[in-house]
Amino acid sequence: YNEMAKIIKDVANQSKNGTASTFTGTEFAYPVPGYTIITTSFGEVYNLVDPAGSAHTGTDIAGGDINGTPIYAIQDGVIITSGYSNYWYGNYVIINHGECVDNNSSYISLYGHCSALVAKEGEKVKKGDLIGYVGTTGNSTGPHLHLEVRENGERIDPLSLYPSMSFTIL
Repeated sequence: YNEMAKIIKDVANQSKNGTASTFTGTEFAYPVPGYTIITTSFGEVYNLVDPAGSAHTGTDIAGGDINGTPIYAIQDGVIITSGYSNYWYGNYVIINHGECVDNNSSYISLYGHCSALVAKEGEKVKKGDLIGYVGTTGNSTGPHLHLEVRENGERIDPLSLYPSMSFTIL
């Protein structure tokens, strides 16, 4: 969580000094097409990380054969982190999408527990570009994609970006 807090601060500074990117359109690409099983929902209290229970910071997307499935960027942006976190996310990617000119909101997305990473820090990506592959690295009980999204620095339910999609919540 400290890593994400530092990144949010860095992104805020980019916005202040005018180096943040922008994009148009409020439609986001789904990161793992064809996989709509949600094993842990945003905000769900669970005790995998904290024995006393804590609210889940993202959405866990899974499926029977999801391991090794390509992960795609949900929107244009710049890779601000692509690496390994020993405990939390395992192999993960964070993208600064900048500001959406249609709603004046800024977005950051995090993709955790990847088996392998394709995206490199500093690289510009387009919506739908391959950034990694689903796995079970880090603090994980099985293959899934942990998708975390922040809008204007605040965590939001990633599924809210896909209002026309149907999901199976386990």
